[in-house]
Amino acid sequence: MDDLDQHLKKLALEAQKHPIGPKRQALVNRLLRAIQASGRLSRPYRGEFVHLYDQIYEEAKQRLHTHIYRKIEDYRPEYEVMQWVNYIFRRRFFYEARQEVIPHYKPGSGRAPWCNVEDLLMVPPDPVSQDHVSTPEADIRTYFETDPDNCLGTLHVQGRPEITLQVLGLRVLDGYRWHEIATEFAVSWGTIYRFYRRGLDKLNPQLTTYLEP
Repeated sequence: MDDLDQHLKKLALEAQKHPIGPKRQALVNRLLRAIQASGRLSRPYRGEFVHLYDQIYEEAKQRLHTHIYRKIEDYRPEYEVMQWVNYIFRRRFFYEARQEVIPHYKPGSGRAPWCNVEDLLMVPPDPVSQDHVSTPEADIRTYFETDPDNCLGTLHVQGRPEITLQVLGLRVLDGYRWHEIATEFAVSWGTIYRFYRRGLDKLNPQLTTYLEP
């Protein structure tokens, strides 16, 4: 056990001695700062969920932090603190956060009927002939570029007609992250993300029809 492990274990065991309240909160805050500073908190599924990974990760950390404060007594001293933290982070809180940020995500379901742009980008291309290339990403990009139903360009953030669903969808497809898009338009990422998600939910029937093989 190295010095960090000993330090984390000492904080965790001390926090267990106190009920929920200011003393436990102070000890847990010290524990969480040490975990964050250590750089040892895992980053599960790092190659997936490209455009929303940061949001999922931050949501997972918030859930982890709340759990540690409320349930520090679940920690068992025969394990290293980071073993316990990374296990529950990877097996529970990252999964819960992914479900919160991408509620319609369905692994392995083929061509995506739920029509979330981020999910479509993770679906492998369908088998196609040599002379015609069709992939979910190409199809959804075509939909956002052409706006065949004349609705992507008319749905916009309240009071900001330049921030349309079409603009946001194309930014996402180009690989921009939500905090980058938010900075570009000088608006909170939560505002544009909620608008974007509601817009996709509203247009789900049209998108589904468009993407049918």
